[in-house]
Amino acid sequence: MLFLSFLPIIFNAQHNRNTIFLSLLLSLFTLYGLTHYVVTSTESVFWSAILYINFTPLYLLTGPLLYLYVRNTIADEYLFSRKDWLHFIPALVHLIGLIPYLSSDFSYKQSVIQELFLHRDQFLNIRTNLFFTSSENYILRLALLCVYALISLWRLYKFRMKGYDSSVLPASQKKNTFLWLLMLHIFVLGSVGSYIVV
Repeated sequence: MLFLSFLPIIFNAQHNRNTIFLSLLLSLFTLYGLTHYVVTSTESVFWSAILYINFTPLYLLTGPLLYLYVRNTIADEYLFSRKDWLHFIPALVHLIGLIPYLSSDFSYKQSVIQELFLHRDQFLNIRTNLFFTSSENYILRLALLCVYALISLWRLYKFRMKGYDSSVLPASQKKNTFLWLLMLHIFVLGSVGSYIVV
């Protein structure tokens, strides 16, 4: 899946730079799913120490990537201004708070994972970030993604109500693009829902 998520960049980025946002979004979803599988099913201390905590700032990028991809696809052009960097502030704050853990040696990370496997009820209470517990990070990550998905859906709705008919794209392309973006939101919100339930 990670390989497939980068195919749009490889084959389409020269013609449509918005596929960069889509590829990064899909790769982060895949990485998150892989991490979830490794930690909950395989219980591999080695791979969990690599995947579980180290990449958490990146997961806060999924909402902004979805929003930027949808916004630009609706506009049918690549847009990225200085103001758009503001979307990445939560991930940056999270990264700063994680520096002590990221700079620790691998054996320490493995000991943290071993301790978590021994005391599974403590998974959401672990504090590897200066600013957030794991449960706060989990809630923040899902909440931000939901908010961005709902904002993107709102933009998609407004486009369908106001900008759809005035778009110069061929009718079949408009329809396919609209349906694709709608299905992408169903996938994203369905994934968030499954993580909330589980």
